[in-house]
Amino acid sequence: MKRIVVNPGDNFGRLTIVEEVDSHSKRPKRWRRYFLCQCECGKTIIAELSHLRTGHTTSCGCLKHDVGARIGRMTATHGQTGTPTFKSWDTMRQRCNNPNDKKYRHYGGRGIVVCERWSDFENFLADMGEKPDGMTIDRIDNDGNYEPGNCRWATLVQQARNKRNNVMLTYQGNTFCLAEWAVRTGLTYRTIHSRYKSGWPTARILTTPSRRSIT
Repeated sequence: MKRIVVNPGDNFGRLTIVEEVDSHSKRPKRWRRYFLCQCECGKTIIAELSHLRTGHTTSCGCLKHDVGARIGRMTATHGQTGTPTFKSWDTMRQRCNNPNDKKYRHYGGRGIVVCERWSDFENFLADMGEKPDGMTIDRIDNDGNYEPGNCRWATLVQQARNKRNNVMLTYQGNTFCLAEWAVRTGLTYRTIHSRYKSGWPTARILTTPSRRSIT
């Protein structure tokens, strides 16, 4: 296995590498490596390399304290922490900013960001209002960012019609996704999708009655 190179001065979150040290364990595991690190706050800690590289350890503990204090201040300010609106805001930021989030590759991983104004929940709340029941935040332009003017509260059906991988069909000057054509023609989504996959021309896909409708 190739040995990972770590040099003094390398940064991991708020921690800066000072030097490699021996494990304090009486029965150290050979594949584990430990480093003396200095935190931005001035404290020093000994951290395991694997924890530094995965982001499990990013400070001496002060980061967790600072985040907790910030959330406490936000709670006192807007009283929304834990509400559906706050959870939508936090989830939005996680999928854009946190590489460990399971949806990051679809958002932050392809360049989608949350605008600087919305780094503060109060601004997000002022621009979007409280989250209506049954709705989630949706970007009007799926290649655009989370920012005022490109976001709305939408139903799951509206979001499904606005996915970037939707198939769009144009007929008589109108362009809609398959789900929208199903609503407009009275055909089922499955019927339209099956016809599309079979290579039918658009006009035939949308104008041929389904067998169930023929009496």
